[in-house]
This record gives sequence, C-alpha cells and structure tokens, in this order.
Amino acid sequence: MIRKSILAAGIASTLLVVGCASTNTQTTEVSVQAPSPAEQLVGQWVYDPEHLEEMILAELEKAGLDVSLISEENYAEMLRTANEAVEFGFDFSEDGTVVGYHRVEDDTEAFEANWTIDGAVVTMQSTADDESVTGRLVNGKLEIALPVAVDGLEFIRLIKVDG
Repeated sequence: MIRKSILAAGIASTLLVVGCASTNTQTTEVSVQAPSPAEQLVGQWVYDPEHLEEMILAELEKAGLDVSLISEENYAEMLRTANEAVEFGFDFSEDGTVVGYHRVEDDTEAFEANWTIDGAVVTMQSTADDESVTGRLVNGKLEIALPVAVDGLEFIRLIKVDG
C-alpha cells in the first residue's frame, strides 16, 4: 500500500501537468544544538509545490510544448489545478509510527507504517504487509524514493509544515 500510494502520487503529479548560532558580545558565545534527524522528521510533511512545478515543467517539455509560449496566467492556473488535484503527505509521530495519505482528485487512500532513521536515511515499513520504502532528509526536505521510476522521476520531495 505504501508503494502504491507513493507511485500514485508520483504518476498523478506528472500527469496533471538550526545548526550553530553565536552572539558577537565581547566574551559570550552561545551555541544552539541542531535537532537530531529523528527530531527533524517528527511532524507533518506534504508535497513540495516547487518540486511539483519542476515535474510539471519536465512533463510539458517531454510533450514537446514550448513553455515560454504559455501565458503566465495560464501557467499559474495549471499549477493551481495540479496542486488542488493532488495531495500527498506523511505524519511522523515520536513513537515511530507514520500515517501517510494520497489524494488524486476524489480518490483518497491512507496507510500506516513504522519508521526508523539511520543518519539521514528514513525507512518506512508497512503495518499491513511486507512493503517498505526509503527516503532521506536533504537540506530540510524529505525525498522519498519511488518504487518504480515514472518517466525518469525517481523520487518525490516533501516539505515539513509543522513540528
């Protein structure tokens, strides 16, 4: 179910066209410890709209369309429609469970899994079957590997919307 959801989100999207801080006082230096990868992961993650736009542009170019000929208004409408038609996300809990979902227009599916993290590599193991998927934290974003590349798309990118 996890792979199906991730693959569906990837296909649907392409088809729908604090480290360290210091003070500068004379003798005082303050350091803030960055959150661990697990602490970074806990929370709600959703499709990165910039990544969706990149995928749509790639699909338009593959279809032989000259994107420069599309008016800004029509292009903005295309992006708005794609963002409204597709939802994909995960809610990672501190207890090591994750609930994921995807919606393509009126079709919604959800799944549950257990997650682990090793460095920046995230593994989600379905609670319903033997399926698992991996991803990685990259510059504050979560990249989830697609089980099968879709038109060259190898991952989907999510952004964290709350902690």
